[in-house]
Amino acid sequence: MFETLLVKPPMLPTSVSGAAASHHNPRESRATMALGPPFADNGNSLPFFDGFLMIGITWFNNSAFYPDGSHNYTVQQDWLAFLDLQLTMGAENLDRASNTTGMEPKFALTIPFPDPRAEVWGVTEEGRALNLSVAVDRIAAACWFVDMAVSRLLMLGLRHASFVGFYWFNEHIIPEDFPVVQAVAQHIHSQVGHPKLVFFWIPYFEAEGWQSWQELGFDFATLQPNWAFHSHVVSNHTLTKDELFARVANDTHCHGLGVEMELPLSVRNPQILNESWRASFDAYTNASKEHGWGKTMRTYYYGNDFVLMAAAAPDYFVKLYDAVAGVQL
Repeated sequence: MFETLLVKPPMLPTSVSGAAASHHNPRESRATMALGPPFADNGNSLPFFDGFLMIGITWFNNSAFYPDGSHNYTVQQDWLAFLDLQLTMGAENLDRASNTTGMEPKFALTIPFPDPRAEVWGVTEEGRALNLSVAVDRIAAACWFVDMAVSRLLMLGLRHASFVGFYWFNEHIIPEDFPVVQAVAQHIHSQVGHPKLVFFWIPYFEAEGWQSWQELGFDFATLQPNWAFHSHVVSNHTLTKDELFARVANDTHCHGLGVEMELPLSVRNPQILNESWRASFDAYTNASKEHGWGKTMRTYYYGNDFVLMAAAAPDYFVKLYDAVAGVQL
């Protein structure tokens, strides 16, 4: 499954300038880049998101690039196929789409999770067989992916879209994984010819390791409130909407993170299953206004649904545009 994520930050010195993700073809990539509402005076769309993050979750044979006990792990041949998908369906389509919009979007690629279950993962160009139950081999696999991606990107000859860095997919990081992530961060930041490649992360609410995002080597991180998807119990108390967003505001302020705006066209949180996705959408945008998130890094999940929203719910699409553009509602 190929999904999309959009990001709208204040410009960071070495950051993704609005990361977003590619969808399935140039037309939809173009729609996501210049998805401005159709009421522009000259009839043209206005700039919306200007960068893309390529994400993939589930794969063939019940495997996944994200660690999940219900799915099988992935190996080198899966990683190569996933990289091809990110570069063709993602970067190349994005480049073609930007040719017709006059925009120069940035994009980032997802590093698959080096799953310790993959004891027979693959072989590097040097002939080294990697066993991901060993930490040093997990580092080697992730760094191999980084090097392969950078090499392949140089051969693409993109004219408009520009590559800016990598995303670490696992949304929680256990202590045993700290050295792995730190080594990958160092490798990304030491790329010859790419001194400003960024490495970023989007942990879920109170995920293991979230407070240590800077120690882990990430250039920026945003925190998922998860209101659209889960209820949260703290000290035997189920957090209300207002309590959850207040905690997210405090956590992000105290630890220097941005916020993920989760605005899908469906909800799974049992607290709001009897409400529509619109109520969840309003909860996020109201919290953003209340807590001043318009002045911080914001990631927006997820771009595929935003394309559909433009057609199915244009009033909420305009609300989305206004939220991203900083228009006071």
